[in-house]
Amino acid sequence: MMTLPQFLAQRKPDTNQFFPHPGATRTILVASHIWWTEQIALAVYNLGYNVLVHFPFYLLYTDEAAFAQFDALWNQTLQAIRDLKIDLILAGNSTAMIPHPKTRELLHDAAGIPVVHY
Repeated sequence: MMTLPQFLAQRKPDTNQFFPHPGATRTILVASHIWWTEQIALAVYNLGYNVLVHFPFYLLYTDEAAFAQFDALWNQTLQAIRDLKIDLILAGNSTAMIPHPKTRELLHDAAGIPVVHY
């Protein structure tokens, strides 16, 4: 079982980072800007799942440079969800509840997978 200090020593802040769990067949995406994101990701990892810790989506809505690249970043995220065969998204407000500004589609709907909003 990995401890929080071990997890944080591996975690690169404000990036998308994949944590493969030995023998895991299911993968969960965790995304939020709140400090407990890493704690949730670690708990999911310690339950035996692969984890993708995704950068917080609110950056796409609050940073003008990121917003200008919104479609490209959205599509990269959808591709990562498909490539890693994400089974579930655990997410905060901006990832779980705010739609794409043009298509009005929520990320989990676009990906075709369930979301749990925390």
